[in-house]
Amino acid sequence: MVRQQHQRASRVSSSATPRRATSSASWTVATPVTSSVKRWSLRSATGRRVPSTTTTSARKRTMSEPRPIGDKAFTRASLARLSGFLRDAGFAAPARSLQRPTSRDFEDVATFLFTRLDPTWKPAEHRKFEDDFVETFKALRYPFAISRTALAAVGTSHTWPPLLAALAWLVELVDASPVVPPRTEDHEGFYEHVGGAYALFLAGDDDACAELRGRLEAAFEARGKDAAREAEAAVARRDEARAATRRLREEASRLPERLERRAALRETKASLAARVEAARARVENADRSAAAAVARAAVARRHRDEVEAEARDAEDRRARVASDLAARRRLSDERDGLEAEVAAITARRASLAAATAGAASAVVGEIAEAAEAARAYERVATRLQLVPATAKNADGVDLSLVVETPVATDSLEVATAARAKAALVARRARDAVKPKLADLIESVRLRNLDVKRGLAEARRDLERAGLERDRTTDALATAAATLEAAEHKYARDLERTDRSKASAAHDARALRAEADDLVDRVDAARDRLDQRRAHLHGIESRTAADLASRATVVARVRADLACLADQCLILAEARAAAKNRLDTKIADTRARLHQDAAFVDRAHNTPKLLSLPPPAGGTHATPKESDDGGIPCLSPRETTTTTTTTMVLAEHAPIT
Repeated sequence: MVRQQHQRASRVSSSATPRRATSSASWTVATPVTSSVKRWSLRSATGRRVPSTTTTSARKRTMSEPRPIGDKAFTRASLARLSGFLRDAGFAAPARSLQRPTSRDFEDVATFLFTRLDPTWKPAEHRKFEDDFVETFKALRYPFAISRTALAAVGTSHTWPPLLAALAWLVELVDASPVVPPRTEDHEGFYEHVGGAYALFLAGDDDACAELRGRLEAAFEARGKDAAREAEAAVARRDEARAATRRLREEASRLPERLERRAALRETKASLAARVEAARARVENADRSAAAAVARAAVARRHRDEVEAEARDAEDRRARVASDLAARRRLSDERDGLEAEVAAITARRASLAAATAGAASAVVGEIAEAAEAARAYERVATRLQLVPATAKNADGVDLSLVVETPVATDSLEVATAARAKAALVARRARDAVKPKLADLIESVRLRNLDVKRGLAEARRDLERAGLERDRTTDALATAAATLEAAEHKYARDLERTDRSKASAAHDARALRAEADDLVDRVDAARDRLDQRRAHLHGIESRTAADLASRATVVARVRADLACLADQCLILAEARAAAKNRLDTKIADTRARLHQDAAFVDRAHNTPKLLSLPPPAGGTHATPKESDDGGIPCLSPRETTTTTTTTMVLAEHAPIT
């Protein structure tokens, strides 16, 4: 035991406090105190990538692909694994978009996975995403090479399977790399106590050591009380969980009754639904009846409109007959005017005949005068040799003037010619007026006949229209009464239907609400039962874990107390042994000093006494304390011995 302690003491320094790592399980001599485990990052503190380093070899290792990335089954499995992880993580990525993703989709998925592994990760601003992707996988120690050219065309059939396998590997890495919690010093208090106790031991302050031990015992007692209180709280929680379990079991025993009630309510709901359907059918029948009544009313309205149109036509024909009577009166007036005009023309013809006879007699006289003047001209022209044409002064021009002198009958002929001309004019006038007058008279006669026939037909039509109007009026009255009765019946049916609808809807809503309420209560009771069952299971699990943890803590505390007691005993024994050795050495040193002083006194014949007290008990002596009341003043040899003892005692500090 002592040899092992000396061997271990030779491996430590002469420092008063040993070097410790952050955890006793990973403690080594070369472990620095500042090596604390934190959440690792894919980048360094400066934002640059952490280079991929290895401690075994600097050469680039190549590895063949053992995964069947070209197999369709493996591709489907990887795709299902990736899509399931993204769906559970809340990333909106349809499975169809992952079968042949675009570069943008691939970049979004890879960025999401990188940020799940390291929340501070983000693509570099002045670099391509392909370079970031490849270097990140190198930093993650991905054992296979990723081609940058494959990242340029992600969705092709020969580049997507290797990249999908890489993303599936990254998903496995994310699942297998939870956040590492910061490590805690489980034995920090123990190390502080040992360090303080060791320092007080070196100082020789027993009172402070006793006080420190008292504080340690008080701390352990407080921890024991806390553990007892936590155990009592765990027992109370366990009792509450058991009570909740009993209540849930009681509710579970009442669950079949509630299920039967829910089934009955569902049957009631189904019957009410059937009643609602029947009411709806009745409403539809009433609607069809109302529609038929409305159609009949529409037909009656159309018939009434037709009768009214016929009545209006009869009125129009009557108005036309009245207008025809006015036209006949107008034609009669025109005939009278034409007859008066013919009489005036006859009177004018007679006056013209008389004027013609007078004109004829006047013409005869004028012709006689003209003949006498012509004869006088002939005589004068003959004397002047102007006639005949062969005369000297005629120049071959016939300048003779011959006037035929009418005979006694000339006046009669002239009168006859005038009468003939007048008769011709009259005849021509009569020939021109008579056909038109005959046509006018014929047209007036025909018009009178038409008017008479129109009046007779109008009277017959009017009589027929009156009869039809009477029949139509009767039919309209009957149709109006039928329509009014149908409307009243439709209103009554509609009112009954509305009441039935409202009642059925109210019953359906009430039953639906009651059924939904019962279903909700049953579902809520089932959910509460499941929650309480899960809560009870969790409480039992936590209670068992707490009890196991408390037992482990109590055992560890007891082991620490036992170890501490053993170490304190070892320290006390070592201190007593060291004190005995120091007392022995001090006594030997004082004896040698007395001998040397006596020898010097005898040598110089100068009687001197060394002012040193004799050894206590004759065998031991106490060390002389320093002027400041600190640790005892020892010789260099004793100091070396104390240092060695300190090194030995340092090994008694437990390394847990």
